[in-house]
Amino acid sequence: MRARLWHDGKLVKEEEHSLRISIYFVQELLLMLDEAGFRDVAVEAGYTGRPATADDGTVAFVARK
Repeated sequence: MRARLWHDGKLVKEEEHSLRISIYFVQELLLMLDEAGFRDVAVEAGYTGRPATADDGTVAFVARK
């Protein structure tokens, strides 16, 4: 990732960093699971077995292939 700070049309500062994690939205992961042939996909709240809500910070994907 490269970040540049511009002020009055001039480059003031530039930083370069490596991203070491991948973050996906729930819908993106659901599409990937579908493309990979998984079915009966459920999104659960962590490892509780209950359906996930927008308030859950951790979710688990349960699916069959």
